[in-house]
Amino acid sequence: LYLFKNDRGIGNVYRSTFQNGKWQPAVKLGKNITSRNWETSASISSDGQTLFFSSNRKGGYGSLDIYYSTLQPNGEWGEPQNIGPTINTPYNEESPFLSRDGNTLYFISQGHSSIGGYDIFFSEKIGDNQWSAPVNLGYPINTTDDDMSFFPLDNNSALVTMVQKDNPGIRNLYLMSIKDPHQMAVNVEGILQLGDNMEVQADKFLLRLLDFETNEIIHETKPEESDGKFFFEVTPGSYRLVATGEGYSKKEIPILIPGSFQQPSYSIEIQMVPDKVASGDVLVIRSILFEFDCDKLNRDAIFELEKVYGLMNKHPSLAIEVSGHTDSKGSAYYNYQLSLRRAKSVIDFLATRGIDRERMLVRGASDFEEVATNVNPDGTDNPEGRSLNRRAAISVYKSNGGVEIQEDIHVPEHLKPRQQSYTILLAPINYSISKELETKVTEYFGQKTRKLEGVKGQFAHTIGTFEHKSQAIELLNYAIDAGCITSALVGENDLKSMLNLPPQIITKMARNNEGIYTIQVLVSNEPIEDFAVFKGLNVTEEKIGSGSYQYLFGEFKGEKAAKEELGKIQKLGFPGALVMSVTRYKE
Repeated sequence: LYLFKNDRGIGNVYRSTFQNGKWQPAVKLGKNITSRNWETSASISSDGQTLFFSSNRKGGYGSLDIYYSTLQPNGEWGEPQNIGPTINTPYNEESPFLSRDGNTLYFISQGHSSIGGYDIFFSEKIGDNQWSAPVNLGYPINTTDDDMSFFPLDNNSALVTMVQKDNPGIRNLYLMSIKDPHQMAVNVEGILQLGDNMEVQADKFLLRLLDFETNEIIHETKPEESDGKFFFEVTPGSYRLVATGEGYSKKEIPILIPGSFQQPSYSIEIQMVPDKVASGDVLVIRSILFEFDCDKLNRDAIFELEKVYGLMNKHPSLAIEVSGHTDSKGSAYYNYQLSLRRAKSVIDFLATRGIDRERMLVRGASDFEEVATNVNPDGTDNPEGRSLNRRAAISVYKSNGGVEIQEDIHVPEHLKPRQQSYTILLAPINYSISKELETKVTEYFGQKTRKLEGVKGQFAHTIGTFEHKSQAIELLNYAIDAGCITSALVGENDLKSMLNLPPQIITKMARNNEGIYTIQVLVSNEPIEDFAVFKGLNVTEEKIGSGSYQYLFGEFKGEKAAKEELGKIQKLGFPGALVMSVTRYKE
């Protein structure tokens, strides 16, 4: 029996044997399996020769990856091998179980186009250490909840855990029977994505579906323009999908659709990597991700930045831009500052390794360039999506040697941002702005403000409609500078959903948004060299999105305390000084 145990923050795998009618004390596995990282979800093949387990050790493809180890003649487990990128994704893979015949691997994953959270997948062995593209077991086994365990008993039955409908905190164990299938045609629905984030030009790419055994071409097609989608209709069987493109490396993926496959469609993604530039390099790095409200680099980030350091050291003419990004949990002002700090953390690390700061630009993008949705369609929080938006991205802005840096970020289909327009919320829901402020922003924007209405008299005071967040940055900064200090950029669909929430929820949210404030003393188009102009005030300088420089004084708990200090500062000769919120909105 293989068990997982949390040993004071380190996950370890233990083994217990059944002797004389009872289980013996569990013993931790040897050094090849046990590490200072997190090991979990172990199982063993039916012949006892191969151990499968999950680990987040260095060198993997994501957070938790699946590894395997073979039993050595001395009775110890050998050096673990990563099962590879066909199974492992940038997300978590756990709970590996090999079928009795050793040909089918079942596991759970947050990637591979899951329905929601963790889903159960299976993959067929098609050669030495080769596995077919994973197949989602589908509904009703997989749901929008985290589906965590699947244990095959034989070819016709399995044990599975499922969330109890009326109590999501409880999981029940079920015995599942597999019926003889009625073989039917399967729609292969795929999407071709480019590693350099360019739009797909259909005439430059070709997709061929080949018979795995004979190499006979079954289907041949081109992806759709721009979005890269493609479609095949096939019967269950073994295939190879080969993608080629002008300027991109050939990509080949094995596909096995079993006769028992009963879903209407089979989803697959292909990531095409650009060819190496003749006189330079292409460096693909994983996303530099951060914890909530944090700008410190973790171990995985440092591992990726070492690659960037190596490339910049090799190419002295290479210069980069580092952009920091946040999720949507926070005021516009706070998120802008946090995004700058995240970008600066990357630059500080590279500078300590000897890279000249003159070769690195910093940019704060706040939450304007999301790669995943921050909220669910019903308006509730989406922590999984927000975690992908807390990142720093690196791009080349000057290179004499054709060097490229590409961000390898995988966003599951269910987390990709849905299309919606954006508007600037000038005040919290159910609050209006003064006539004076309304006149200011109306004149600057060249359009009138809007009052959106919801249930039970609720309303929101907004201005503008924008197709992309980036179009609103300058206008949002103006609204904040003009005195609408709680202004924020919101999705119009999201705002409409919030206006339909019960009023007591909106009131609670407004209370949670009260917190820390600062005073903007001055805004200048050029940096101020002599701080004597501030008459002894201890101010900090921040470059803001419009290219101007902002000078801030102090942090105060509550708006009232800040306004008391504001009067003193205005009397010092700064009549345009104003109070700004810097609170990070907490759940």
